Amino acid sequence: MTSTQARSVWYDEDGNFAVPAPLPTCLKEPPLYTSNPGKVHPKVFAIPLTSSDIIRFMDKYLPGDKSNSMEQHRVFLDRFWEFTPDGVDRVAFIIVPLRNGARWEPLGLVIGSNLDEEDMQQARNEALVKEAQEILQVKTPPAWYHYKNP
Repeated sequence: MTSTQARSVWYDEDGNFAVPAPLPTCLKEPPLYTSNPGKVHPKVFAIPLTSSDIIRFMDKYLPGDKSNSMEQHRVFLDRFWEFTPDGVDRVAFIIVPLRNGARWEPLGLVIGSNLDEEDMQQARNEALVKEAQEILQVKTPPAWYHYKNP
């Protein structure tokens, strides 16, 4: 690669596949949804997951599962909460905006949301985020995303 070529947002400086960094707008904490439901959109504070992340999780926590990768995704959805910290028991399809204007819609592990104050407090819990990242074996930071239910 020459210095004039643009590096893909999907690869780190070593050329390894990596989830793109969240856009600055996704790092800004939204207002509480209940403060103005007509103008404030519901969002989740979530860690985007790749298929590789899910398969790595399955290999570590459910090594006896010999399902194919598609089936492992279903097993992950059914059982991930058994291994995550208390209160981190939700996933959602999140809408991740990318720098080029496109969007990526992966599964995300939900840490919190702007739906109520308790969920907002959970999203601010850095120790909880770190514990979830360690369990998932990812460095991907969480951010605030719109979502669709799985």
